[in-house]
Amino acid sequence: MCDDPLLPDAVSRALAEYRDLRDRHGVCWGEEPLSYVVQAWATVFLDHRHPYWDTGMRQLAERLPEASEDEVDDRMGEVDVDRVVRDALGGELLPSLAALRLRLRPSGVTLEAHARTVLGDEPIRTWLLLDSSRDEPATLIVDGTAYEIPPHGAKIVGVRREVVADGAPIDLAPLTRRAEAATVRLRAGFPCRWSVTSADGQGWYPEGRPPKVDGHGRPYFHGDDLVVAVPAEPITVTVTRGMEYTESEVGLRGLPERFHTGFSGTVDWPPNAVACEELHRLGAVLGYGHPFHSPVSDDDPPEKAVTRGRNCSAREIVADAALGLIDTLDVLNHSSISATATVYRRLIGAGNRLTVTAGTDAVLSFCHRGTSSGPPGWERVYARVDGPLTAESFAEAILMGRTFATTGPWLGLSVNGHGPGDTLDLAPGERVEITVTSVGPEVETLEIRTADRVLAQGPPGRLTATLDAGEATYVVAVATGGPHPRTFHRSGAYAHTSPVYLNVAGKHVARPEDVWWCLDWLDRLEEVLRESRVFATKDQYGDHVALYDRARQVYRARLG
Repeated sequence: MCDDPLLPDAVSRALAEYRDLRDRHGVCWGEEPLSYVVQAWATVFLDHRHPYWDTGMRQLAERLPEASEDEVDDRMGEVDVDRVVRDALGGELLPSLAALRLRLRPSGVTLEAHARTVLGDEPIRTWLLLDSSRDEPATLIVDGTAYEIPPHGAKIVGVRREVVADGAPIDLAPLTRRAEAATVRLRAGFPCRWSVTSADGQGWYPEGRPPKVDGHGRPYFHGDDLVVAVPAEPITVTVTRGMEYTESEVGLRGLPERFHTGFSGTVDWPPNAVACEELHRLGAVLGYGHPFHSPVSDDDPPEKAVTRGRNCSAREIVADAALGLIDTLDVLNHSSISATATVYRRLIGAGNRLTVTAGTDAVLSFCHRGTSSGPPGWERVYARVDGPLTAESFAEAILMGRTFATTGPWLGLSVNGHGPGDTLDLAPGERVEITVTSVGPEVETLEIRTADRVLAQGPPGRLTATLDAGEATYVVAVATGGPHPRTFHRSGAYAHTSPVYLNVAGKHVARPEDVWWCLDWLDRLEEVLRESRVFATKDQYGDHVALYDRARQVYRARLG
């Protein structure tokens, strides 16, 4: 039972039922695990300095020497995940994982660990990497269960009581440091996000709370009036709180008939557009999440993004945007913000009206062993609403483009007194005054960007520029900075506004270079689709091509 006073009884019961189902069936419900599910489990034991994906790709490439990079990428769910963790760590250990090294005989067995503090007579509860450098298989017994480790193999297991290797028990004393127990009570008068750490950085949690850590490896949990068992020694308590919130009942006008359009092991049909059209009819606000995963610069051709591999999770976006089937793009996401921002500016430069949003892709629902999944809201989208803040007014502000997305800093944009989402109708040569402001210690640089260039760049705080209207364009503001304790994204601080659109002589922005870039994208996408051949019939492939042709007509009309 999820006995949480912050949640209504119905929600507590639903969470308890979900956890029971998850524990009985696993997160994949008996299906082969998807690559990102495997990755999410593995990254419990890694950090940003120890790359999971690159290590796994190398492992598979060695096993499949004839496979292309795209084929290797498609099969990342087949990695030996325990060995990937071992190889990614490269002999280093993080506090979340101890290691039992099986050396070449006669050197025997070595236990390596960052000792975890346990209270009183608590049993050992930790994860152990069984790591063999031997040329023959080895069998170890952990808490009564036998595990066979292949030559030069690895296995991650939970340990509580005992380990037997080479027929002899292993002294597990290095795994723990015992401390006298104490308790701390945490009260703020309203729900907050808390972090309780001892001097060695180990986190402490209320009973029953999952041991979550954020992108910096810092422990956290949520609630109010909580009692936490801690060691009777100096500890640090940190408390913070996100946006104010209230309850609202809002949703679609009906249930959708389709929940995915192509999945692992199924045909890639119908196009995403089919689901988008249905959801729009039901009143949804739609956008693409975590779209791009590898760098894409302003000068790169679309081929850099439209690949069969992992880089692009939003290949159809250029078509759906042209046809008005999506409203937003998560420019801020857990993956490559810079690549997504580059594609976003190409799309709006080509005449597509898309709102900047944010999506963290938190995987709290199945990373229940503990994970570096940052707390909700580590990236946010702010929207300027008219009147009281409600779910409906917020959705309307999103649709109108009155937003900026951020890893933390506040970012403001004003063009002749108008903000993001507004459109100015200008005469040729008419001058506009642009002001960008930022608040936040993590900001290092401000930029004012238009469709064809960086108009101005400067230090944080305030940046101004003037622009004489020529061709129709847009204006956006961007704030960037390096790594900072307030920022959870590995690339550093970032904020990006939605555009202020500048129409000139009645014409909307449709920069020819960006329109051609989108047309080239569609051509490359058709090639990728033809190469993949994940279709049951020729007509299924034809449905995708027909969608791209509709989008091509829109873009070509903008060139005219």
